Amino acid sequence: MTVSTESFAACSESLSALMDFIARQSSVLGVSRDNSLRLQLIAEELFTNSFRHGHAVEAAHPVTLRIEPAGDSIELTYEDGGHAWDPLLHLDPSTLQLPLEQRPVGGLGTFLVAGFAERLQYERVQERNRLRVRLRCTAP
Repeated sequence: MTVSTESFAACSESLSALMDFIARQSSVLGVSRDNSLRLQLIAEELFTNSFRHGHAVEAAHPVTLRIEPAGDSIELTYEDGGHAWDPLLHLDPSTLQLPLEQRPVGGLGTFLVAGFAERLQYERVQERNRLRVRLRCTAP
């Protein structure tokens, strides 16, 4: 089984390297372009939240990505060293039914990630947030 892990400084300058890593590993694993782009969108959402809202997450606490096959799916494990934040606790679909002026600010990215995911799992491990996103791979 091919498992690929890489760490990135939690800053906007690292975003292109993170995207390149996902594209490369998708190719190695035979993941279709569509699914690779979905993985990139998921990772971009998580990554930008890490350095925008993660309370001083930086190179000393890098973001780590792990990509591995999981049957007919692909699993992306995303870890950061920001404050404890379980995005699954904020998936309240009823907020999407509220008029815009009554909706809480932010949080739509969590729905985007959940919408692509076959399965999401959060845990806090050794002062790090770990989110596992399983994406069912559609045929190329």
